[in-house]
Amino acid sequence: MDFTDSTGMQYNVNLDIRPYDEDNPDEGMIITLHDVTKESKSQERLKHLATHDNLTTLNNRDGLLEKNEKDWIWLIINTVLLT
Repeated sequence: MDFTDSTGMQYNVNLDIRPYDEDNPDEGMIITLHDVTKESKSQERLKHLATHDNLTTLNNRDGLLEKNEKDWIWLIINTVLLT
């Protein structure tokens, strides 16, 4: 879940909502936000490194196969919808 604070800074957070008292859920809720911005950016960076050439930043074989797969799926869906 994306969250933007009052200064415009964006965060990626996980939201956890639990009852304050398991036996009496009407007592209230505990809401916790976990900032996972660094983890999300690290995952994006790792995915980019895995699918792109370091020197040219062009798609490598895995990146091209992934893009090709998405293009085929798009083509199939649009072909089915248009017929």
